[in-house]
Amino acid sequence: MSWNILRGLLAFLLVISFYVLVGGLAIFLFWIPFAELFELHRIHFQLAAVCWGGTISLLWALWPAGDRFVVPGLRLVPTQHPDLFRILQSVATATQQPMPSEVYLTAEVNAFVLQRGGFLGFKSSRVMALGLPLMHQLSQEQLKAVVAHEFGHFAKGDTAIGAWLYQTRAAIARGAEGLDNRQKLLRSMFRWYANIFVRATHGISRQQEFIADHLAATVTSPKTMQQTLRTVEEIGFAFQLYMRGEVLPLLKEGFQPPVVQGFNAFLAVPEVKSNLEKYMKQTLGYQKMQAFDTHPPLRQRLEALAKLPKVANRDVDTSPLASSLLRDFIRLEQQIYKSFQIGSSMPRKALAWSDISVVYQEIWRKRVTANKKAFSSMTFQNLSDSEMRKQLSRTLTLSKPDLEQLNDQQAGRYVRSIVGASLMLALHAHGFETDAPIGQAISATKKGATVQPFELLEQLFVDQNSANNWIQFCQDTGITNEFLDQPEKSVVRPAQTQPPVEISGLGFN
Repeated sequence: MSWNILRGLLAFLLVISFYVLVGGLAIFLFWIPFAELFELHRIHFQLAAVCWGGTISLLWALWPAGDRFVVPGLRLVPTQHPDLFRILQSVATATQQPMPSEVYLTAEVNAFVLQRGGFLGFKSSRVMALGLPLMHQLSQEQLKAVVAHEFGHFAKGDTAIGAWLYQTRAAIARGAEGLDNRQKLLRSMFRWYANIFVRATHGISRQQEFIADHLAATVTSPKTMQQTLRTVEEIGFAFQLYMRGEVLPLLKEGFQPPVVQGFNAFLAVPEVKSNLEKYMKQTLGYQKMQAFDTHPPLRQRLEALAKLPKVANRDVDTSPLASSLLRDFIRLEQQIYKSFQIGSSMPRKALAWSDISVVYQEIWRKRVTANKKAFSSMTFQNLSDSEMRKQLSRTLTLSKPDLEQLNDQQAGRYVRSIVGASLMLALHAHGFETDAPIGQAISATKKGATVQPFELLEQLFVDQNSANNWIQFCQDTGITNEFLDQPEKSVVRPAQTQPPVEISGLGFN
């Protein structure tokens, strides 16, 4: 018996066993009050309420949820992007699969397929989604490998099986949520079965990935598929860092930078390259399969592909970027990221990365204004006192209730970001120019001398022995007696009679 048939039977049995189990429990619970009436000639109303309440919850779990398809991005059509659909059609032909009914362009480094409509995967339509930043980092041949992998899920019936499994997981979740504290035994049974179900079905999902990889290697080549898997893993991790550190703060403030252009610059930063090399080394060193993993470790997938026979004349990839298959790339990017539901609902202002320093000034002013009470007339030199730093941290944290969900490290970063906003404005008022290169620490420069204020703050808040260095820094930059709540308003100070002190041989005055 082939694996394709075996996994289909296993998935079918898991789904059927759940419905039989829950249906049997519902009948049993419904009958208990009547059994008490017939045997003991009485009804315990509290028991009846618990049993019939459990019956309703179980039947609710069995009721199929409707198709809740959420449009993942921009709909692409062949008339507007014929080159892309030519590639998709060639892969569909190679895998002997019909074209998907709908193709979408998304904002993530990802690609996926699913089936929408119908019932448990039957009489449903096929949907494919391709990530715009992913296409801008892959070659056209690598895109073929990605699409072939996704078509592999169609070819082997994975999306249909996935629809069964998804519906059953949703039913398990509905059943557990519908049971109250009086039905702890039933809730425990749901959790027990959910644990077994997830372990078994995730094992099916991992095997599906190996099979889809094999098909993609057949359409392109094993080497191309290996390179594609490495690239997707690496840029997927990098894109998360880039979005969290560079893009999302701007989107929240109502600005729209060119995301893909900035990502290219981010990937070119030496420190980012070094971090990605470390990440990939760690990822490739991980090979233990966990019970709840939906995908096999990257190393195992690469090793499986290495065992396949090489394909002559197909290992050298000279094809152009996959993003060249899209028409009007810039317009597509703007439309995708404008739809991000984050920050204000007002239209975002277009922003060039060269203007980022000016925008940061606006963001920092907003942060300082929003936290004036927390600063309570504290000067920058006061930050050298550990007790005052702790008091400020507590005040800032308490002023933002959602910080309770963050750990100490995350809360500390938030506090330093607020104090850092005031520090950057104070330095700017004293003649420092702000530089905020993509993927690098924000710096302030005056007369050829450069400091990294946020890193200085991190050292101050983390290292108790850095107070003297902080005092020296405040003296050298002239911000000793400036107030955190008014960083751009200089206080009147006596004229200096001593030459300025230098930090590491670099004078600022």
